[in-house]
Amino acid sequence: VKLYASLRRFAPDQPLGEPMTCHVPEGATVEHLMTEVLGLPRDVVAIILVNGMRSEPQRLLSLGDEVVLFPPMAGGR
Repeated sequence: VKLYASLRRFAPDQPLGEPMTCHVPEGATVEHLMTEVLGLPRDVVAIILVNGMRSEPQRLLSLGDEVVLFPPMAGGR
């Protein structure tokens, strides 16, 4: 799992840019990972990537999946 931008506050001991390994039960979804394992409130994640592909919270996870989470972002033109 990689957390970006303001989501980093949920893993303050994790070295910047380094993924963290999380263990979830068989049949777990991304939502389970976010809320039950990482303790993220549901409204702080806007973009979910699993193995580089945009995903939904209901996606089932498999052994070795790489999950990247981004918060809502603002700014730009």
